[in-house]
Amino acid sequence: MPIPHTTLTFQETMSGFFSLGTTEYKKGSKEGRFADTKLAMHASVKIVERIAYNIED
Repeated sequence: MPIPHTTLTFQETMSGFFSLGTTEYKKGSKEGRFADTKLAMHASVKIVERIAYNIED
């Protein structure tokens, strides 16, 4: 018998201004806005949770 499972699937896009050479969020956003440099990340996520049952007769 196959193991029952639940699947969660979603897609997300995160985007904004950025600047190379800085590690501070606000500074990178400010410099990126000034230079009009943008970055976008597209993610497709699939999480499968397998549930094992011990079924007794």
